Amino acid sequence: QAPNIYVMGHSVPDMDSFGAALGIARIAKNRGKKANIVIDTSDAIEMPYQMAEKEANYNFINPEYAKSAASKDDLLILVDTHKPSLSACPALTEIIEKVVVIDHHRRGRSCRTRFSFIWSRMRLPLQNW
Repeated sequence: QAPNIYVMGHSVPDMDSFGAALGIARIAKNRGKKANIVIDTSDAIEMPYQMAEKEANYNFINPEYAKSAASKDDLLILVDTHKPSLSACPALTEIIEKVVVIDHHRRGRSCRTRFSFIWSRMRLPLQNW
């Protein structure tokens, strides 16, 4: 239980970061919760971002607003990265105590141990399939 949910990918989002954020926000909405997607837009996702914004099913906020609005009791779901330094708003990972990470990249040394939950699944080389 958390008063607010924030979903955030890495800075300068690409399609997998943006798509993961949209998917998690949709899951929250389907559960009757409002999720704020923290995003610093980039040219790489301009068209899908505009389409999602027109649809009005998503609440996009910028990193500065997220920092001012977030509290320690909120929930942060970090997608497509496990490194706070690469996220759209690194300060948010320090403000919010409950942080869930959903990432498909290999975990690096900068992965914090204080995360509430980490789902990391890296791709296996094709010869292992």
